[in-house]
Amino acid sequence: LVPAGFVGYLLLEGLPARRWRRLEMLAVIGPAALIVLGWAIWSQDTPTTPFTIQADQHRAAFVLKPAWVEVFLLRALTILPLTALSAWAAIILPRRRWWLVALWAVLVAGAEWIAANLSHIWIANTLPPFTFRLGPLALDFPQQTYPFGSEGSILREGGIDFFQYRQAPIWSPEAWHLLLVLGLILGVLLLAKMTDSLITWLRAWWRERDLSPLSGVYLTGLATFGVTLALGGDFYDRYLLGFVAFVILFVVRGAAGWSRRAWAYTLVVFALWAGFSVLLRADSIDHDNARWQAALWLSARAGPVQMGFDWNNVYPAGNGTYEITDVPIAGFRTEARFPYTSRLSGFSTRYVLAQARADRPPLPAARPGP
Repeated sequence: LVPAGFVGYLLLEGLPARRWRRLEMLAVIGPAALIVLGWAIWSQDTPTTPFTIQADQHRAAFVLKPAWVEVFLLRALTILPLTALSAWAAIILPRRRWWLVALWAVLVAGAEWIAANLSHIWIANTLPPFTFRLGPLALDFPQQTYPFGSEGSILREGGIDFFQYRQAPIWSPEAWHLLLVLGLILGVLLLAKMTDSLITWLRAWWRERDLSPLSGVYLTGLATFGVTLALGGDFYDRYLLGFVAFVILFVVRGAAGWSRRAWAYTLVVFALWAGFSVLLRADSIDHDNARWQAALWLSARAGPVQMGFDWNNVYPAGNGTYEITDVPIAGFRTEARFPYTSRLSGFSTRYVLAQARADRPPLPAARPGP
């Protein structure tokens, strides 16, 4: 989508004077068009996978239909807190534009209320609806726009998610929803700053009749954002990786003029997120090692076991008789426990359980464990 962004830049630059730079546009579009054409010819005999078929079916349900705008806005609302948290830094907003914060706060709150009352499920969520309670106050959170519960997403309440696996949460639902609220607050500030910059940019463009080529970079990010949310058959949190770099570039573009306080704030936030990311990844590695140890131990004694998507694509999947899980399953007994360290849960020791259905005979040579 890089050519689309720079063609947009050339169109906008020529619009005020009606002077179109056709040769430059052709030079931008031509090589990209040849690459896309070659790829289409080369891949026309590629067999369709079940995942592709499923994505096409999902896409056909809303693209170019009345629900298209609804789906786009719902996805944008879901990805907003994750984007804002990923691009968290100092935001300098002129006092005369503080009204934009109030405007976006009302719009985002209204959008969340609408999302909570939608009748159709466009974003699958595997966690139950959540109500935040503080004394007599109760706040119902919309289920579809909760990014840490979306099916297939990477970051969920259990940390880095092991797809199709019963995973224990690392924090309470209240903590995760507070993180969501923080992301929404940061998202409102980010949208206010973007709107302020857009107003300033449009005025300068119309008055000076000149654009910086950097506009092509931002238009590329905007095109990536639009295509990802509007045309994707499925929707997962990792899709923000396609455009979040452009958001970060926008946030830090004026860093040379930041005050010491702004720099200190940004560096503290950076340290917090870097530490969170390192601990999150370390927890995931330890946890995954324990899962595989448990699955190998149980499968050596009982045959095929059920552990999750990764195991099931390497070894034969179980039939519901033997399970690897973090959470005890009703009607099953624990044959062995495999420890791992959860740093984000206070450096606590947790256990992966190797379980067998209660009506099955005990396994030989059970692994000792606390």
